[in-house]
Order: sequence, then C-alpha cells, then structure tokens
Amino acid sequence: TMLLLDRLRQNVRRLRFPNDTGSDKFTPAGRRVINELRTWHWSMILRKADIFSVITILLFVGLKGTYVFFSWLNYFLLAAQLDLVAISSLVFAVGLLMFMLPIVPGTAVYLFSGVVLGFYSTSNGLHLGVGIAIGTILASVLKHVACTGQYFIGYLAGKSVHVQRFVGVDKVPTRAMEMILNQRGFALGKVCILVAGPDFPTSVLCGILKLNIPQMLLGTTPVIVVSIIPQVAVGALLTMPGNEEYSALATVFAFVIQVLATLYVSYRILKTAEE
Repeated sequence: TMLLLDRLRQNVRRLRFPNDTGSDKFTPAGRRVINELRTWHWSMILRKADIFSVITILLFVGLKGTYVFFSWLNYFLLAAQLDLVAISSLVFAVGLLMFMLPIVPGTAVYLFSGVVLGFYSTSNGLHLGVGIAIGTILASVLKHVACTGQYFIGYLAGKSVHVQRFVGVDKVPTRAMEMILNQRGFALGKVCILVAGPDFPTSVLCGILKLNIPQMLLGTTPVIVVSIIPQVAVGALLTMPGNEEYSALATVFAFVIQVLATLYVSYRILKTAEE
C-alpha cells in the first residue's frame, strides 16, 4: 500500500514538476525504503512470522480450553467441600502450573482465581468482595513467583547460542528493550513492557538477557492495579448473574490500559533504538 501511494505521489509530482522528478517510478523517500527492504533477510522474517502466527493460535485455543477447565474445576471443588485454605492452596498450585505453560495467558489465571474464590465465597455465605480480595492477593503473589520461575527458564535457555540467535540478543530492537528494562524503579517504559507484554515470553526474555530479578519484580508490581484486580473482579462477577455490565466495564478498562501500554512500549523501543 505504501509503495502504491508513493508511486501515485511521484506521478502527481511529475505532472506538477516535469523537469525536477527524474525517471524513477518512486519518490526519493520511497526509493530509500525500497533499498532498505531489499537488505532484509525475508526468509528469516517470514519464518518468525509463521512461528508468531502459530503461537497466537495456540494462545487462543489455550484460552478457550482454560474456560472449559474452569467450569469443570469449579463444580469439582464445590462437591469436594474443601475449606478456604485448601481451596487457596489448590488455586495457587493450578495457577502456577498454568503460568508455566507458554500457551496460557496471565489473564486466564486471574480469571481462574476470581471464578473459583468468588464462587466459593458466595456459596459459603461470605461477601463477594472477600473472594475478590483473597483472589487478588493470591494472584499477585502467584504472578511474582511465576515471573521468577519463567526468568530461570530463560536464564538456562539463554546459555544456548541457538536461543540467543533466535531471540536476536545482538539486534538493535532487543538491545533497546534491554536498555529500557535495565532502568531501576518504576520507569514508565520498563513498567509498560513488563505489564503489557505477554507473560511467559517477557519473563523468559528477562532471563535470557540476565536482568536484575528484584528490579524485574518491582517493575511487574503495577500489574496488580492494571490487570489483576480488574480480571479477578470479572471472574468473580461471572459467577453471579445480573453483573454483566460491571464485568464488561472491568474488561474494557483492562483492555484500554493494555493497548495504551503496548503503544507506549513500541514508541519507547523505537526512540531508544534511534538514540
């Protein structure tokens, strides 16, 4: 599309300035883009695009399968008549297992905590807010524990030259991301990458780049406000009929924050790469 528009622009320029445009079918800016594209390794780019497409499909299927698993586990736990400590321990164990699976997004884990603990609270005469509070605390601890585990997966995998080459640790975008993630505290770019990025790949990349673990966990902490609380609340509200508007509002809030953070991450990476 860009090349077609650039060629159309060149034709218009040729009509207006017939003596100053030359014989090239494209403008000078368009020709520079074409020359740059010719230097790219398209076989590698298309291969990575295929891998990304497969991962996206697996994530979608994994999310759908997770919802089916929620429904089965919820009624299983209700029939088992477990106490709150046992339920929380089981949710933590299952959630940690889900986090360690690359195809399961973190949103599924947060919804799982809200569905199970919200359903347990209302089924045992407790207020729904109790289930949301416990689910939020549990999911927050779980997120940080899982990030550490995923980090060490990346740390061990990063010793392989093939993994380093696949990730492109020596490429400009990866180096720019490393510079952003190495910032201390709650730097906005760092927080956006750790919060808005896909859970498993982001933490694994931190391990491959051998970043500071406490600083990584510190930068991940805002996910509690941005994603965990809204998604746990959505999961809990799904167990009660008549709260569809609140569930939709919380989902939209989390989605908007995710999109804004992703856009800002893209901007920061490009800006850092230019510098």
